[in-house]
Amino acid sequence: LYSKLRSTVDRLKSTNRKFATSTHRLESFINNATDAIVNVDSKGRVVMFNDAALQYFPNLKKRRSLFSNMPNKGFGDALRAQLEETITSEATKQELNLELSPDHKVHFRVESTPSHFITDENYDEIHVMYRFVDITFHRTMEERKQEFMALVSHELRTPLTVLKSYFSILLG
Repeated sequence: LYSKLRSTVDRLKSTNRKFATSTHRLESFINNATDAIVNVDSKGRVVMFNDAALQYFPNLKKRRSLFSNMPNKGFGDALRAQLEETITSEATKQELNLELSPDHKVHFRVESTPSHFITDENYDEIHVMYRFVDITFHRTMEERKQEFMALVSHELRTPLTVLKSYFSILLG
């Protein structure tokens, strides 16, 4: 009996070490991600988040509503709607703008993915993992490209209009 008990204890210790190692690897992976990652339960309460999330959302706290921690109510409302859509369907993506201060606006592509956790035989708990990808640089470059194209288009049209009027005078 002692040897069986000892063997069971050794297996449990080994399993516990493997679990701790896996947990540490997962936490390390999430914390080293450059994108902000926030995991919430089906009610929108924060379960976990990485360091990058604190850069954009410094008021995040575990077991508190993600939506009430947003610096902008409209942004929080959009995330709440995305949570409901993600729970009832599948992964979703949307682009959102967040004004952190009057002179600092951030453009995000927000991806949300449902995760199912079986907590016991009868209960399947749904969590949603949000990934906030900062696309501010890309959006700024796109706006500059559009401005440049409008300017070039205008500059090319102006000499053509002058030439067209000269030709109409000469021909007319």
